[in-house]
Amino acid sequence: MAEPQQHFHCSWGPCTRLVTSLVAVMVAALAVGLIWLAALNAETPFLFALHLAAAAAVVALPVAMAFFAPCCYRVTPTHLVVRRLGPHVVIPRRHIRSVEILDPEDFRESFREMGGGGFLGCFGRFHSRKLGHFMAYATRPDRALVIYTHDESYVLTPDDPQALAEALRPEDDGQAHENSPNPTPA
Repeated sequence: MAEPQQHFHCSWGPCTRLVTSLVAVMVAALAVGLIWLAALNAETPFLFALHLAAAAAVVALPVAMAFFAPCCYRVTPTHLVVRRLGPHVVIPRRHIRSVEILDPEDFRESFREMGGGGFLGCFGRFHSRKLGHFMAYATRPDRALVIYTHDESYVLTPDDPQALAEALRPEDDGQAHENSPNPTPA
């Protein structure tokens, strides 16, 4: 019998660490530069306000993106939860048709339709030839798995994909969902 609740970490891969670090440095430098320009234009209220507003916007975008980046995954008896700073993604376990460990190249060859890709991970709507359209809540492509539900596919990247796949195994028949056929996108 499965534990009442299991927690799965999703650490950042090298690419996510690099992109996030570079973006953070660039945002900080740009914000400091805009604040410095605001200070230089303190006697011109319009320019002062414009530069401060631009600095706030430069900082606000990455902060807003952080609310949608995956923090970890939680499996309960009834749901799979993608935990984020913002609203969590809740997938009812009864809707899960199959779970498959993903070849890293299958995720790398996808393209982003809408969402973030690199800064804090890859999250949002993506598309690939193999998977079709899917939602990604990922931090590293080398540890990916895909979850097929009745109406959506999800790519997650827990530190231990095999353990998450096992945790999602149905309790009634004890059969694993791995190596399931890839459903045709509707």
